[in-house]
Amino acid sequence: MIKFYYILLLLTVPFYSNTINLKGIFSNCTENQFYINGSSFSKKIEIDKNGCFNIKFELPYEGSYHINIKNNYTQVYLNKKTDLVIKADLSKFNESILFEGIGAEENSYWHQKKKIMHDFFDYKSFLTENRHDSISNKKNNSLQNELTILLNSKKGLDSSFVRLENKNIHFSGLSFQRISKVYTSIKTSNFIDLEKIQVTDSILNSESEEDFLFSTNYKSLLNNALKAKIKQINTEQDRYTGKYYLVIFDNIKSVYIKDYMLEQAMTDINSDNPEIDNVFKKIINSTSNQFIINKATKLYQKNKITKIGNSIAPFKFKDINEKTLSSDDLKGKYSFVTIWTSWCSNCLSEIENSNKLSEQYKNIQFVNISIDALAEKNDWKRVIQTRKYKGIHLFADKQDKSDFVKDFVHDKVQKYVLISPEGNLILTDAPPPSDPKLVAKFKELGI
Repeated sequence: MIKFYYILLLLTVPFYSNTINLKGIFSNCTENQFYINGSSFSKKIEIDKNGCFNIKFELPYEGSYHINIKNNYTQVYLNKKTDLVIKADLSKFNESILFEGIGAEENSYWHQKKKIMHDFFDYKSFLTENRHDSISNKKNNSLQNELTILLNSKKGLDSSFVRLENKNIHFSGLSFQRISKVYTSIKTSNFIDLEKIQVTDSILNSESEEDFLFSTNYKSLLNNALKAKIKQINTEQDRYTGKYYLVIFDNIKSVYIKDYMLEQAMTDINSDNPEIDNVFKKIINSTSNQFIINKATKLYQKNKITKIGNSIAPFKFKDINEKTLSSDDLKGKYSFVTIWTSWCSNCLSEIENSNKLSEQYKNIQFVNISIDALAEKNDWKRVIQTRKYKGIHLFADKQDKSDFVKDFVHDKVQKYVLISPEGNLILTDAPPPSDPKLVAKFKELGI
């Protein structure tokens, strides 16, 4: 009788699955696939010839994800109840995207919030307007109040979503405090490194996995706090910071935050690093997440290709005057290559240092390769002209997918490469122009 009772109890207890349904249609679509990316997670979804998709898949966690298709992306909230329909015209993605089904209310709110935040602080408008002010606390508080009112006006939102989103609004205010200072510094040419701007807040004192998975602002702030810890450990200012992520790794409880830290540690998987083999082994032996293992393995294999002494991948890029220049044209002199974008604050902060070195070392070619999107080409030219950026300026034909560039750019847009007069690799992850170690390397080579 007791046995029968337990069987009956098991049959009557609801079974919860993490399998979610996602379907929809993208009009004006020439793609046959798109991706849903999350924290240490990526899922490819097939699109048929009519732009339709329909898939069920296991959700690794409840929280924030991103849909990426062609040059379009949007943030989406997914939980175990999700049964969502997504519709959009790819020719006007942000203006046309619609959500239906279970999860529509939360995602419609996020999309409306995205527009408010974009209008509040549009980076390109900020740079083109004649303003040198930072965003005031009063204006920042006004934004948070507007978002809170919007959230409270929405009906039918998941209670967990509302609780986490209230905190997320607070985190967005903290993020704006940091970012506005950096953008203002770009306008005034008084450059500030984003990593040097610390935000202190009682909520950030504790590790929160659910906030980490829900809020991209919290993730950014937490990463900044982790970097601050690393700087305390790294007393010698070792440029290979990945191993310091691994030092503080064991004190983290959340598996998701641990995996995130392993991704940050992957910066040490580069052919310049004498400890590349040890770092690679530590990363793949510290997780069961196949996404992390595959990513680290691919990076490791790629960096074996860019081994010191190997020839660089040949390229032909157009310069600022639309004249084609090839890798063969650079032979005969040392080349210090900067891979950058016109919107990267750290890249912009190094221009003055690069200019000084180019004046000091006339026998080195300073080659600056932009991986800006084609639509940003005018911004690229404007930055070169207004900042009086010296050197050879090239525009990569396929952004970071160009054969030469993709060997070096993996998780960050800013990269420095030192090439011999014969066209062989000397450093694949060279120090930036502001780092005295770069000059020390020049002297070591007798340049």
